[in-house]
Amino acid sequence: ELLPLIEAVIRVYCANVAPPKRLKTLIAALGEEAFRQILAEELASASQIAFNDAYPKNLLPVNEVQNDLKMIIPVFAGELPASTLSKLVTLAEDAGLAYLLVTTDQDLALLPNSRHEREQLLGALAVSFKDLDLPASVLRVCPGSHECRMGLCATRDLARSLQKRFGAGLYKKTVAISGCPNSCAQPQLAEIGIIASKSMKNDDGSRSPRFDLYRRFDDAGLGDRVAEKLTKEALLDLLAAEF
Repeated sequence: ELLPLIEAVIRVYCANVAPPKRLKTLIAALGEEAFRQILAEELASASQIAFNDAYPKNLLPVNEVQNDLKMIIPVFAGELPASTLSKLVTLAEDAGLAYLLVTTDQDLALLPNSRHEREQLLGALAVSFKDLDLPASVLRVCPGSHECRMGLCATRDLARSLQKRFGAGLYKKTVAISGCPNSCAQPQLAEIGIIASKSMKNDDGSRSPRFDLYRRFDDAGLGDRVAEKLTKEALLDLLAAEF
């Protein structure tokens, strides 16, 4: 209901106000009641706009069959070498697939058309990517200070530290790491969320990040902050009980 109203306001503005003047100029000139009347007439005369999906449904895993066939290719910490991507593109093309999908968890996905095609792809992946692991859970990481000017920590380095210390145990839960309080990796929606909340000066004059730890104990709502201003070492020690 809100969208037709916004469209009507825009049409009334375009018809009665010359940019760069604002909409409030028109309201001040006409008065609120007169403006409401013009807006009501515009809404009454406007035709409904039919909206169509901008993305073809056949490219989305929208049914149980496609979900059952879907293959997730994990991308650690959202970073993929160009050479690996090139190999995956070649593999998909050889299998007759026209595209790769990027998931919301920073992984890649293939949608084979049949069970037989899926088995062939699994075999090809096993040959081409001998070290390919297929974890069932999520490690979601924002670019952090590697690429973002807002980043307070090197998020991928932290992710590798987690992997080195906890190994396969890291994938027992969903984990998200954000390099600043903007929380682009949505750490409050993961079972374990890590946010680099500030940068603090050390005794030697250098700076290092401090981390807040969030835990989400059920599927409803956001995670709770259970610890704050942790050094990297203190964070890893605290997480040892989780993995």
